[in-house]
Amino acid sequence: MESEICRDNLSINFESYKVFYLVASRSSMTLAAEALYLTQPAVSKSIHHLEEAFGCPLFLRTQKGMVLTEEGRELYHYIAQAYENIIKGQKRVCQMMNMEAGSIRVGTDEMTVHFDLLPRLERFNSEYPKIKMDISSYRRQELLRAIREGEIDFGVVMCQNENFEGFDIIQLNQVQYSFIVGRQYEYMRERTWTLAHILEYPIISLVSDMSARKHLDEFFTEQGLEFEPDIELTTTTLIVPFAERNLGVGIVARNFAEDSIRAGRIFELQVKPPLPQQTTCILIDKKNTISMAARRFLSQFDNKNRNEK
Repeated sequence: MESEICRDNLSINFESYKVFYLVASRSSMTLAAEALYLTQPAVSKSIHHLEEAFGCPLFLRTQKGMVLTEEGRELYHYIAQAYENIIKGQKRVCQMMNMEAGSIRVGTDEMTVHFDLLPRLERFNSEYPKIKMDISSYRRQELLRAIREGEIDFGVVMCQNENFEGFDIIQLNQVQYSFIVGRQYEYMRERTWTLAHILEYPIISLVSDMSARKHLDEFFTEQGLEFEPDIELTTTTLIVPFAERNLGVGIVARNFAEDSIRAGRIFELQVKPPLPQQTTCILIDKKNTISMAARRFLSQFDNKNRNEK
């Protein structure tokens, strides 16, 4: 049985270690054979081949059962950890496939998460409460990078008239922008305004490096007007409170303003031409594999809304 040299690059398959683990943990070839649905001679042969490969006995055959030798105990210490981790990994993947574990990693800006993502995530969470949701906020270029590098499963962005090469695109909702004012400016709703006249008032909008602001800049440029807001904010949710406090004319997606409009804290102005609608969409990198949970979440969207670029 003993050999002078035991090579450190032994070629031993996983099944042999599995047999070893079960014999050692049960101290019995018979019980191991039952667990493996093998015959006892087959288990005995596997152990014999393993001992031959190492060149030393791994078990002592006693009347009380199979007892590990010193070398066997050392090997079992490592094999047990590996085998049990494999079983845990197998269980974890099965849980993920059954939507009992896993995560969705989403990149968005605070505007799109309010409009399209939040209600859908709420319904998904109700159906699959054990799925973790990791929602991160990005600026446009960082969001595209995160999708391409697999940092997130998908992103939700404004995608009006843009070419996202290398991405699958799922179109979501249309977002309508509005001009809003506080009570001090209530008189302004009595007439229809031109864009040029509106720009004579203090304007409240987003900072220039946000995608929603980019679309506004392009729109005003197309109208031959220079768009330079007096108050620039880093978050859409602040525009309505600023308008409520009569700090100027806010330009905001109407969804953010509806509660304040109904309560009479702000008023919507009529302007011609009206601000254009913008489309929100989901971007998925074609080359990356996303999680099972993310695939299940995206499956709720009608295929007719999916465009491949």
